[in-house]
Amino acid sequence: MPLYEFECQDCKENFDKLVRLVGAQDVVCPKCGSAKTEKKLSVFATLAKGARSVSESLGSNCAPGGT
Repeated sequence: MPLYEFECQDCKENFDKLVRLVGAQDVVCPKCGSAKTEKKLSVFATLAKGARSVSESLGSNCAPGGT
C-alpha cells in the first residue's frame, strides 16, 4: 500500500496515511475525525522548474550510477 499525504478541509491538519488507491476517498482526519480530507500532491512526485530529474531537483550528491 502506498503512503499518501492528506489535508483535512475542516481543521487544516496535514497527515500521512497508508491506503489503497481505491480507499483514498474514505480517509478521516486523525485530529478532528472529519471525513472531509483531500489527498495532496506529494513532493516526491513534482520537479523543480527546469530540473531534468527528481534527484536534480533534490540536489542529490550521488555520482552517476547511484554510488
